[in-house]
Amino acid sequence: MEDKLLLQSLDKFYEKNHIDPSCYTAAPMTAYQENKYLDAKISEDELKEKLFYWSKNFKEDDRQLFLSLFEKYDYISERELEYRLFLLCSFIFNKMELEGIKREEVLFVTVPSENGTGGGGDSIRNHLLTVNMEWGIEKEQIISDISKVNEYLLRKRKAIIFMDDIIGTGFTIRGTIDEFLKRFPCILEDAYLWGVSAVLVTSNAIKYLKKKFKSTRLNLKIYVDEENYIKSCMKGNYIFKENEIKEIEKIVRQYEEQIGMNLDSGKNFAMGFRECKLLVSFIIILPIILYAAFGNIRRIIYRFSQEMNI
Repeated sequence: MEDKLLLQSLDKFYEKNHIDPSCYTAAPMTAYQENKYLDAKISEDELKEKLFYWSKNFKEDDRQLFLSLFEKYDYISERELEYRLFLLCSFIFNKMELEGIKREEVLFVTVPSENGTGGGGDSIRNHLLTVNMEWGIEKEQIISDISKVNEYLLRKRKAIIFMDDIIGTGFTIRGTIDEFLKRFPCILEDAYLWGVSAVLVTSNAIKYLKKKFKSTRLNLKIYVDEENYIKSCMKGNYIFKENEIKEIEKIVRQYEEQIGMNLDSGKNFAMGFRECKLLVSFIIILPIILYAAFGNIRRIIYRFSQEMNI
């Protein structure tokens, strides 16, 4: 009976994320020979095995609670990311057209990696090129490292869009905007359209950004559609009933605090980055917790997998 419930949860996870597990494999050679997507995290056999192992780490009374979270987990595969970026770019360019701005006049400023290694920004930059290949977006329209940008790249541009994979708090994208303005202190004297966009955003982050830039000369527009918003999983009547949330959060936090500390940096990721409580990532290996946005979850997963010999 328990195995049946686990398989039902697995099916719900795949259905929510528009994933056909038969199209994915963990083996690079199989992916090439059988024309499948290579993703060891969501190929059926591997994910099923980890789901069964993962579920055994909870007390029996808590297991269904975490399965409910798993069923609502947003996994952004490479295929899904590319599709969402296509929709987002279409949305942005339609808005630009209403402002009389051509596609080739838009400059995308992406968030660099915090420590100089690979990150979500790399995928954003690659897919920006791919989904706009039909009309020929230039590499010079995508900024990856503000510190190395020459002012000539700003020529002939009329819109500057700051873009990230996910805006959970707004702090990171605000830092990128501040760095850009510091790099080009006189840029506010020119007539640019300024915007912020992301594949996923929280309403709190958007409120934060609007508030921070309200009193400045930077008239920041938000380019996100309704489909780009993501909720905290501890909001009432989203996954759990309003009258259950406080007690459920107590239970989840107990598990979170066991492995939510990054031993190398000393940072605490319990309940996600700054406790955003988001069920989302690019990579999922089923740790005890299901919270954390994109890069944060990788560090937590790594520690847990090492300790549990996964």
